[in-house]
Amino acid sequence: MGGIFINYRSGNHAVIVHALYERLAGYFGEESVFLDKPSIHAGSRYPDEIKKRLMDSDVLIAVIHDGWLNERDADGARLLDRDRDWVRMELEIALASDKMIVPILADDAVLPQADELPTSISDLAHRQARRVLADAVSRDTRALIEELERDVAPTWAPGEAEPAQAIRRPFRVPIAVAIALLVAPPLCTIGSHASMHDNPPPTIYLALLSVFVMLARLIAGVPVFLGQRGINSLEREIHPMPPMRFHRRIGIPLTALLYVFCGAIVIAGAILSHLSRLAVYAVIATVFLVFVTALIRTMLLVSREERSDDERAKHWPKPLPVPPDPLTLRREVSLLDDRLGMWKPPLSREQRDKAQWMLGAVKDSVAESRHRTARTRRLWLLTDHPVRMVGYLWWTAGTIGMLAAAVVPRIVGRLLSPTRGSVTIVAGAVIVCLILWAILELDYRRQRSRTLAVAADVTGDVERLTQRLAELLQPPGTSR
Repeated sequence: MGGIFINYRSGNHAVIVHALYERLAGYFGEESVFLDKPSIHAGSRYPDEIKKRLMDSDVLIAVIHDGWLNERDADGARLLDRDRDWVRMELEIALASDKMIVPILADDAVLPQADELPTSISDLAHRQARRVLADAVSRDTRALIEELERDVAPTWAPGEAEPAQAIRRPFRVPIAVAIALLVAPPLCTIGSHASMHDNPPPTIYLALLSVFVMLARLIAGVPVFLGQRGINSLEREIHPMPPMRFHRRIGIPLTALLYVFCGAIVIAGAILSHLSRLAVYAVIATVFLVFVTALIRTMLLVSREERSDDERAKHWPKPLPVPPDPLTLRREVSLLDDRLGMWKPPLSREQRDKAQWMLGAVKDSVAESRHRTARTRRLWLLTDHPVRMVGYLWWTAGTIGMLAAAVVPRIVGRLLSPTRGSVTIVAGAVIVCLILWAILELDYRRQRSRTLAVAADVTGDVERLTQRLAELLQPPGTSR
């Protein structure tokens, strides 16, 4: 457990003893400072408790008051010479254990000479003493705390940091699936060219619909990218808001609006593609199903994020995730801001350590965020969005595969020249790849812009909170 053990004898100087205890406990924590009456629970065997806490302690403070050396009992025997004198016994245990002992001279008390003390505690006379005056307890205790800081073990230590996310590279299975999505559709439709003289094949409509979905995703991302500065300003204003209130009032409604917008573009694309009425109804039903599924998934993710945020607030501070997330950075700054606003000076050691550690962790995360904005697009996609990369790979392969499934049977059936058919497939593939490239480029630039904006905001917040912490660490006064 560690901490400080206060050794003293009862008397008129008790006001200094208790003032010393209050200030030491206020800084190091009550569990780290032992004083018999406030620290031993009712019903506990005090001899056992005293010995246990004394052996666990890092430092013993021996309060020596005027007359401490020659205090006597009713029979005239010196208290220090009695067999069961707890003051002497505690000093004996501490000396035998080679613990750090600091004699505290209360007011005008004088440190005894070695030959004046019982032999078992004579080494106390050689320990460097400090003086504490009744009318300057705060000042003298503050100076004592500065000296004890390096000898008293801290009660709080940061948790284990999350391991850095390993770079995920595409595996053989996703690539094999992409090849299958690209090759299988045209192979399956090679023998079905007989009825293609008049009606376009259904796969061409599926390919067009897929392209319209890509366009919807691209168009939805353009205003988000162009309005990034306003979105960053909005985030900066609302990040102190509790996550539950933010998601219910802003996050979920905006997400639902974005889903509706994308769904409207897809439905419009289905209508413009001259699909049959039944096919259009099927597209509308599919869009509705996707919308409901996506909204439910969003709400589940929001619920999980709120629980995670509550857990972080409950066990604050916790190591920041790797890689750092902009919203997490803003939220951690908000949590630290709240605590510095609630804490009153003088701060305890644990409060100071937690605040300083979190400021350091936020600075490190900001530096890491800035470093990650310099990555190549390929590395960004592999490390931050491996699932998205695989999804886009399959989506692109499937779209080109459906386009090829509409063209290859016509080439085989001599309804379309090989040159014209190949140009159609290649042109369609280029268009699909360009749309996908535009989507990824917008995402990359948006994430980079947002990360740099959040890093700049958080850097300013860290400077402000560092100044506030320094103010809280300033001594409130020099008198008790």
